[in-house]
Amino acid sequence: MTVSNIVIVDRDRQAAHTAQTVLEKAGQIAHIELAKEGAIKKVASGESNMVLVDVAPQLDPRPFVIALRRNLPARDSYVYIALSSRDITPEEAIRRGCNCFVSKPTRQDEIQALLENGNRFINFFNWLNRNEENNNVSSLGAMMGCESVVQVLLSSIERADRYGEKTYMLEAKIDNARALEEQMGQQRFTEFYRDFAETFKRIRRQSDLFGRLTADRFVIIMQRPISDREPVDATARMHLSLDRFIKTATPYQDFPVSVSVQTLCIPSGEIVANHHSANQKAETLMTA
Repeated sequence: MTVSNIVIVDRDRQAAHTAQTVLEKAGQIAHIELAKEGAIKKVASGESNMVLVDVAPQLDPRPFVIALRRNLPARDSYVYIALSSRDITPEEAIRRGCNCFVSKPTRQDEIQALLENGNRFINFFNWLNRNEENNNVSSLGAMMGCESVVQVLLSSIERADRYGEKTYMLEAKIDNARALEEQMGQQRFTEFYRDFAETFKRIRRQSDLFGRLTADRFVIIMQRPISDREPVDATARMHLSLDRFIKTATPYQDFPVSVSVQTLCIPSGEIVANHHSANQKAETLMTA
């Protein structure tokens, strides 16, 4: 896990030291700031990109969230904000622009999730902003190319900050695309790729946006889901459909095909569903 420089903002000294102890046991660097201005300065200087805050005695975390994001050191930088509170619900924390919620008293499992999700989301944000080698991954039929997908995802991150809207990115990845291309040859791999893309496109809601982040990473962007369960169920349906395809499509059974399907929540960075599929040829090689 990446070592993070985390700022803890909490007037409750005992709670702050408890959180600091848990973070340091996890191998992280944690600084305590009693005043919110100290955290803003650390974020503005680039010293920290993760903040764990209890805004009490204030009830609304929104002014502090806005101040943190307005004082970022650069346009392409990001601060991951975890709200810790006894008075605000997890749903309200997201609606007010935070990335996630951590209950009080601080629990080891929640801190572990905070670190994993926070680092994942910051790395994802950085990839979106600084990714250039895949900008030539163009649209494919009705599927958006990388550049368009990136713009939609960045807009989704901004909407999460401004309006507290969750977005889910379902990703299906051909794990061994380069090896398959070499083994199949260009013509058969092109046919496989086309059939894979068609299978992927069929399993989506009419309102979902879909495209490619890289040549081997297909994504569906689920905006304004009815419930948090909807993306989980959608991921399961995608997994079943792709699993059926790679295990039954006759022309490709002599080649080891492996596919991963997962769904990322914006803005928490949590992987809400994760599946892996392999045809018989791939499973045989994995157990050999």
